[in-house]
Amino acid sequence: WRNYIESIPRGAYEEGVVHIRRRGADTLLVCEPDIIGEVLVEKAENFERDDVTRRAFAPTIGRNSLFLAEGAEWRWQRRAVAPIFRHDTLLSFVPIFTAMAERQIERWRSAERGAPVDAAAAMTRTTFDIIVEAVLGGSESLDADRYSRALTECFDTIPWHLVYALFALPKWMPYPHRGRAMRARKFLHRDVLRIVEARRATPAGHKDLLDLLLAARDPETGRTMSDL
Repeated sequence: WRNYIESIPRGAYEEGVVHIRRRGADTLLVCEPDIIGEVLVEKAENFERDDVTRRAFAPTIGRNSLFLAEGAEWRWQRRAVAPIFRHDTLLSFVPIFTAMAERQIERWRSAERGAPVDAAAAMTRTTFDIIVEAVLGGSESLDADRYSRALTECFDTIPWHLVYALFALPKWMPYPHRGRAMRARKFLHRDVLRIVEARRATPAGHKDLLDLLLAARDPETGRTMSDL
């Protein structure tokens, strides 16, 4: 709880594969790039996400999203979005990354001199600013501060999902701030749907990631992404 990094054994930083034996389960930490490639790409069909991971993250990011989908569901999504993440496309977003980093630097410079700085909060804010600008084409259509709070409220409950899943506790069992997280999730889904519908009706003046995702199509099946 104090420092997650301390739970990772030293061998994970020095060896390709580390075997951790714990009561009730064995874990392999795969750190060798070539083996990671086999697990995630070349032999992905042989590996499935564990129930703990699915239960912990599905409430926030969706069971069939690109992040959690598996098998055929994952493959068509992967084929559809792969062209978006070509090198030249990603390079086009570099000016946005730079501008958002400079924005955070200015926030630090204008802060009270000698006051403590929460680096984690600043990095979260900068990451969110990048998402708003690169994915949604700017913050004019949304309340950035409200979004940031809602995302934090959702992701702060993931450790509880992990613990409950590890101990096979029922999903309906309450945990701290569960109601707040559920309200935040509903707000995010509702407002993202509003933004997507508005963008379909009126495309942006310049191509951002949302436009590219809306236009993405699986070349084999012709399938496209749903709005939510």
